[in-house]
Amino acid sequence: RKKDMMIIAGENVFPREIEEVLNAHPAIAGSAILGQRDDLRGEVPIAFIEFRPEQQADDATLRAWCRDHLAGYKCPRDIRVVEKLPRSPTGKIMRRQLEV
Repeated sequence: RKKDMMIIAGENVFPREIEEVLNAHPAIAGSAILGQRDDLRGEVPIAFIEFRPEQQADDATLRAWCRDHLAGYKCPRDIRVVEKLPRSPTGKIMRRQLEV
């Protein structure tokens, strides 16, 4: 969605692109990307992830996964693990309930 688009260092980036890469990781059940204001780059992506039951991955592994599958400026600056992502009754992740 256009209103979710982030402008990172002058490039248009849609959160869905980053979420698809994160969701492809075998340990991740779901993810949400939010833009955080940054004086130098305009915005930077912040990832909120939910692990699959009985699965874990450390920060370095997830960062390496992102670097292997995304351009450098699209890699999340911060990866925050949440117990459960907020979802609507239809199962859609409610980004507005997450705080950067």
